[in-house]
Formats: sequence, structure tokens, C-alpha cells
Amino acid sequence: MLNNDLAKAIKTGGLDSREQEVLERRLGIGHTAQSLQQIGDELGGLSRERIRQLEKGAYEKLGMGSSKDSIQNNRLVREERNDKLVMDIFARIEPIRLAERKNFRTIAKKLGMGSSKDSIQNNRLVREERNDKLVMDIFARIEPIRLAERKNFRTIAKKLGMNYASAHYTQAVQLFYKKHGHPELLSDRDKEMIEYKMTHPFITQVDLARKFKVHNPTVCRKFKRMGIPWNDVRALAGYVKPTLK
Repeated sequence: MLNNDLAKAIKTGGLDSREQEVLERRLGIGHTAQSLQQIGDELGGLSRERIRQLEKGAYEKLGMGSSKDSIQNNRLVREERNDKLVMDIFARIEPIRLAERKNFRTIAKKLGMGSSKDSIQNNRLVREERNDKLVMDIFARIEPIRLAERKNFRTIAKKLGMNYASAHYTQAVQLFYKKHGHPELLSDRDKEMIEYKMTHPFITQVDLARKFKVHNPTVCRKFKRMGIPWNDVRALAGYVKPTLK
């Protein structure tokens, strides 16, 4: 079974989110394959045995073998694909070499194959270009949501149906931080508090903290991190202590 088939089976096989993540990390779907210990560390310090149990339960739900079977099967598929490519190339170069007695570099150039070094370099550039495009596509979708709603990236990934643990998503998140830094996350209460402050400019920090049941110093720090100026309103001309409703 190919990785694409595995990924589809994992997504539609009735697994919960943790079981999905364990199998994807174990098999290297969306990112580099990891050991039981590495997965346990990534998922909050779970033991190797607990990860093994989750993995076993997930395979039982899917009616499949172990991850060792799946990894072995993927390896065999890759080897078969590689053998086919080699035989295709051999079938093209053999008659030319026998008939014309040219060296293989000349034959490769004649067939438009280039040197193996050129091919490897070209394939690497193609992969990098494809990877960059995927990352930018993800970035273009998550950036406006993060800036507008101030949700954490795990919540945004779930909202968009994306894999939060994938390498492409991680790179898109890193790109966001590089461009915007670490803007303050906002809960619904934070948004209400800011809106209230905007419509009641003379309310003091103490009164605002009391109204929204937050720690007093938290209010000032949150506004500063949001880039919203905070002054001692009691020193402003025309200040009248508001009556809280």
C-alpha cells in the first residue's frame, strides 16, 4: 500500500485524532518517520509502551498489520518503482552503446537525460519548489485567520481540516512568526474587554479588570502586547469615574 493509500485509510478509518497522529508520525506520513520514544516525547511525555498500545489499537481498527509490515511494504513498493526506472533507462541506452560504442555520458546527453548529478540536482530543485508552494498555500490560508481571530495554530488547523503536525504546516507557522513575530492570542473574553475599553476610554485598569474578572496587571500587559496604548485615564482632562453595569 502506498503512503497516499495509507494516509487515506488513516483519515477515513474511524481513528481518533491521537491514533491518527501516532500512525502518521510512525509511518512518516506528512513528516519524517519517528520512533516510539520520539512520538511519546512529542505528545506530552507519553511512554513508549503507551504509544505502542495506541499504535496497535489503531491498526486493529483499520484491520491492518503492524507499522513494521506497512513500512516494509512501502520499502518494497519503492524498490519496485526504482527497478522499473532502471530497466526503462537500460532499455534505452543498451542498443545505442552496442551500436555506436559511445560513452555513457554522451549517450545520456543524446537522450536528454543529463548526468546523474544533474538529475539529482534538478529533482532536488523541483522538490524544493513544490515544498515552497505548499508552504505558501498554507501560509496564505492561516495568516488572515490568525491575525483576525487570534486563535492558536492547532485550532486553525482543525478549522481548515489541515494536519497540524505536518512538516509543511510547521514551516508555514515558522514563516508567520518570522513575518509577524508572536502577536498576542485573544480569547473571546479578551476581545470583549478590548471592545469595551474602546467604547469606554475613561475606564481604569482596576475597574476593567474587576468587570472582566482578570488579574489587574494582566490588563495593561495584554493591551501593550496588542500595541494598544494604555494611559492613566484618571489624569486625563474630563475624566469621570464610570459606573459599571
